[in-house]
Amino acid sequence: MRCMALAEAWRRTGGETILFTADVPPFAASAAQSRGVAILSHASANDAWSALADWAHANAGAWVALDSYDAGPDVHRSIRAAGGRVLAIDDVAAHPDVDCDILLNPNIDAERLDYRVAASTHCCFGPRYALIRDEFRRPPTPRRFDLPASRVVVTFGGADVHDQAGRVARLLVRAAPPLNVTIVAGQAHGAAGSNEAVGEGIRIRWQGATSEMAGLMASADMAICAAGSTCWELAHLGVPALAVIVADNQINVATGLHEAGVLRSAGWFDRISDDELASAIDALRRDAGRGEMSCRGRALVDGLGADRVVEAMRLAAVDA
Repeated sequence: MRCMALAEAWRRTGGETILFTADVPPFAASAAQSRGVAILSHASANDAWSALADWAHANAGAWVALDSYDAGPDVHRSIRAAGGRVLAIDDVAAHPDVDCDILLNPNIDAERLDYRVAASTHCCFGPRYALIRDEFRRPPTPRRFDLPASRVVVTFGGADVHDQAGRVARLLVRAAPPLNVTIVAGQAHGAAGSNEAVGEGIRIRWQGATSEMAGLMASADMAICAAGSTCWELAHLGVPALAVIVADNQINVATGLHEAGVLRSAGWFDRISDDELASAIDALRRDAGRGEMSCRGRALVDGLGADRVVEAMRLAAVDA
């Protein structure tokens, strides 16, 4: 989904975009189609890689943006040998040895990672290159931080294989009112679409995959989320968040933004008890310092990252 921001910025310059993938999920297909992004979906990852290599050979000089932890230097070299230019998105140094034209890592600690790049590789490092989709680029929403947060949005992605959305819902049932919670659970969660008043002054609404995510986030006083790319969107919108790490590639996001005072990291989902997580949620709800977190988030992520990456692509093509 973060590549949709890159596609939007590229199309603003008059460029065309194609999504190469395998078994594209419905919400991603809808997002691509609404942005005029063509989709070439294949039955397997091997088929997708093969088709991409053929396309690069037939479109010498075109850019290929790789957002896959499976795409290491061998893939970079094969696409460049076919005549393509490579933009590699890698936020964890999954492959320290890179052979690409542009390396993109929006994390705060990107420069400290052990990348080994060629002198000709241009590095787009840090939050100023965070890929923010157009619908999230909006003026700040007025919020009061002198009262406990009452409007809360919860999201752990479309799959949420560890059912952290359900876990948070169970904890919020016994939270202090008033509380109006929207849980965006995605198509994989059985509770999506239900609406439940769970007590005096507490309402929890389950929302399936939606195109209104930016509006839901913007109207929230705080968020509870997985520590993925959503954190950059929340930071730009000025929404204080409690982030839970559910995958290795989220460690750097959570750590960097926690240290920058933009969000609170709850650590790994399986290392924090229910009581500890409930306490962390309550503490952030009541913390007047959320105002400072909101300001820091907007200052750190201005929403223009995709445009900066496209400009780097344009300059790299001219210098080649």
